[in-house]
Amino acid sequence: MTLVAHKPRLAVFRAIVAVAALIAVDQVVLAVGDSVVASPHWPDNLLPRMVRATDTDVLVVGTCRAAQHLDPAILQRETGLRFFNAGRVVDGLGNIELTLNIALAHLQPRYVMVVLDDGVWDDTLEVAREELWRRRLFWTLMPLGRLASLSGIYGTSMLWLSSGLFKYAGQGTVLLKAFEGVLRGEVPPPTDGYQPRPAERSLVDQLRDEKARAQMERSTLRSLPVNPFATNTVGRILDLIRSAGSRPLLVITPMHALRATESVNLQQAELVRGLATAHGASAFVFLGNDTAWATRAEYWSDTGHMNIHGAAAFSAELASRLRLELVAKTP
Repeated sequence: MTLVAHKPRLAVFRAIVAVAALIAVDQVVLAVGDSVVASPHWPDNLLPRMVRATDTDVLVVGTCRAAQHLDPAILQRETGLRFFNAGRVVDGLGNIELTLNIALAHLQPRYVMVVLDDGVWDDTLEVAREELWRRRLFWTLMPLGRLASLSGIYGTSMLWLSSGLFKYAGQGTVLLKAFEGVLRGEVPPPTDGYQPRPAERSLVDQLRDEKARAQMERSTLRSLPVNPFATNTVGRILDLIRSAGSRPLLVITPMHALRATESVNLQQAELVRGLATAHGASAFVFLGNDTAWATRAEYWSDTGHMNIHGAAAFSAELASRLRLELVAKTP
């Protein structure tokens, strides 16, 4: 009778031990995973590298136009300011706001350059929320207060952050490989997010092809959809930069003449300058179908993205503008 009476207690004890062991494993995975993700050894290591760039004068954030059009080496050489390009291909306003909240918790740049394009103005809450979710492993790089604020804006849950097994599900192989790099003391190259398209990708041949040119002409933007969510988010981003003591710079890079009609260019330029004025930012707009940028086919890989030759030429021109507007006026 005594043995039978003890069996339920033994089962409960074993269950408690199993649960405790699972919790312990879960928390070890969480601690190791978070430390590895915060290191430059994680494959997608742009944000960990960014938070270590503590000598940055100008932080660049934005869409693929930032990542592919702004050469930080040229900008630094021509202005004497230290640049870190944290632009990211494909992602839009959600990623920009996430990147800024992480960056401004670790860095104190004099200027933050926000590089936008015609593709962000119709961003929705759902699109931006998805961008944040795709980069959820990096949420712990920002303080809890900033994270709670973002979660409130985008309606994302923070509960899953407390479980390593949930947070890093399906990431075991990547986590192990990155952890091995940490243990070996490897030092990844100190690169940033600049990813220019190769010179071989050029519009020169395509524009000579009648069918290809006709297709580009049919794809020319003839209207600029604007979502209030997008303009509100840009305003919030600019206000965040100013509240951190940095000066916001709003940049619209050039586009090829077949990208959009001149009326669309003018609409976007007016929108950007209005937001800059309303939120205490400086605007640098390089749109216009009659400019040299818009007609140099050898600078473009497609009508919206420069190749490395275009990026080099544009970076030099932007540096010239920055010298006049920022460096020369700095006391």
